[in-house]
Amino acid sequence: MSIILKDHAIVYGLQESEYRKSEGLSQSILKEFIRSPRHYIHACETPFVPTPDMQMGSAFHSLMLDDAPQYAVKKKVDGRTTEGKKYNAEFDALNAGEIIINEEQEQKVFGMRDSFLAGTGEATNLYKETYKKDLEIALYATAVTEFGDVRLKGRLDGWHFGSGTIWDFKKSGTSAEPHSFERMVRDRGYWVQAAMYEMLARASGLDVQRFVFIPVEDEPPHGFAAYSLNPHKKLKYLKNSPSEIVESAISRFAWCQKNGIWNGYPDVVQEIEV
Repeated sequence: MSIILKDHAIVYGLQESEYRKSEGLSQSILKEFIRSPRHYIHACETPFVPTPDMQMGSAFHSLMLDDAPQYAVKKKVDGRTTEGKKYNAEFDALNAGEIIINEEQEQKVFGMRDSFLAGTGEATNLYKETYKKDLEIALYATAVTEFGDVRLKGRLDGWHFGSGTIWDFKKSGTSAEPHSFERMVRDRGYWVQAAMYEMLARASGLDVQRFVFIPVEDEPPHGFAAYSLNPHKKLKYLKNSPSEIVESAISRFAWCQKNGIWNGYPDVVQEIEV
């Protein structure tokens, strides 16, 4: 199966807040649907509350990709005192809805940035050689399926014109080693992102030769690496390639949307391999 995409659009310089409000099925919510249609509905109906770890990852992305960092640093104060209560109340009111990190997290984010920028290898060069306009590109397209149309969207960290590389930063905790990051790709569904972003980028006319993840450790010495993922190649823990799974999921999403049926896991006995 090969889904046809129409009405593609590419938007440069779209802020994260505006992108989130824009119409379209994103890779993050599609991952919930791939888990089950019922999980998708639950995710849509449940207000998203980012964890402190997610906030730190967002702060790192902002530091590396935005003209001015889009996050606020909250000082550690004694919330039992009058001064502390006043500070917390004023800070929360002033920064409602913003990315919030503490002072220790900010130092780690700075360490991640400094370590990465000091690199001399391909990962750092991809970042440094990417044109400013090609950072945080918002992509849109409509998938045409037999059950109806589905509007899709994605937002690239960066696209390197010279090599046709889509690249994406990931905060990788204490290890950016291959076995650790492979587990992150599997457990967090990063393969969905690779497949969907490549699909949207090509529909918008961008040359895409590869997709590269750049995991950066958030603990000293803030090591980092670069790993390519071919979304058309069957992964060892999946029966199909990421691209095949994503296209099938989009088609199933259109069916659910058309019929108003959002089931959970299959209600039949399934064989597992362990």
